[in-house]
Amino acid sequence: MLTPAHRQRSRWLAGLLLSALLTTTLWLAPRTAGATDNGAWSIAPATADDTISPRSSFLMTGSPGQTLTDTATVENLTDQPITFRLYAADAFTTEGTGAFSLRTADQPKVDLGSWIALPPDVASVTVEGGGSLDIPFSIAIPANASPGDHAAGIVALNLTPVAATDSSVGVEILRAVGVRTYLRVSGPTTTDLDVSVSMDTKPPALPLVGKGSATITYEVRNSGNLRVTPEAILRVHGFLDGSRKLPRDLPELLPGSEVTVTERVSDLRLLGRLTADVEVTADDVVERGSIRRTHIPWLLLVIVLGVVAAAVALLRRRRRQRAATTATSLSGWAQEPA
Repeated sequence: MLTPAHRQRSRWLAGLLLSALLTTTLWLAPRTAGATDNGAWSIAPATADDTISPRSSFLMTGSPGQTLTDTATVENLTDQPITFRLYAADAFTTEGTGAFSLRTADQPKVDLGSWIALPPDVASVTVEGGGSLDIPFSIAIPANASPGDHAAGIVALNLTPVAATDSSVGVEILRAVGVRTYLRVSGPTTTDLDVSVSMDTKPPALPLVGKGSATITYEVRNSGNLRVTPEAILRVHGFLDGSRKLPRDLPELLPGSEVTVTERVSDLRLLGRLTADVEVTADDVVERGSIRRTHIPWLLLVIVLGVVAAAVALLRRRRRQRAATTATSLSGWAQEPA
């Protein structure tokens, strides 16, 4: 039997697991598919008939003060009835990874999620096995809404919990699937990026003989008001290592969000200057970041200086020996009788 403390812990863990599940489901869903699903149920923008290409997300545009309407379709892919809770939630980009994520049902809504109005009876709706349900909704754009892109999601939460397979305290989780909802508010728009670069290096134990490595981390921040899907190219230049090129497709970045990328470059001699240049492109906007490190092979330098010092000392000793020999010869010549 679960104690109150265990129940509280279970609810806390369930919230975390639900948040993680939402993130995984939404991020891994193919953008070209007609619906977002987990194999048991799906939610997608409604279509009027089979001749219309299915939409993978809501893409809407409007002006401040305008009200927009559309319909989402929840489909039960099993042969048993499922009871759902439908709700809207603000979207955000997961820090570091750049994954598209949605707030949970109990988290405050401050942007597009708060502008979406669903029917009042969707707190608990049952869809029969193999059936579907259309959910009309509206978006009331505030008069003071900021121009540019806003993102949210409409979520179908299964109200029947399932046991977590990896839990030792009887935790039950609620599974959910959400469909992305994008709204572009009219007004001045900008596409802008900020790029910062850092680099850590690990020199070889023996310069010129051994190989070292460099770990380059760069952060790309969407400082404009439009969502972007950037492409990045990292170029690493070494004095004795030539040039390395590491391209990467970055995830979609919502306005104000950022992604962190870490690349490790091995087999570097790390002698002299090492440069890491990052070029990020999004919608014809190019932003660059760069960092340089100068590596002095101290061990090699100490060895060279030691050899030079020893050579200088040997040369001076030989000069003293020659001077002493010459002085002895002159002294002997001076003492001979005339």
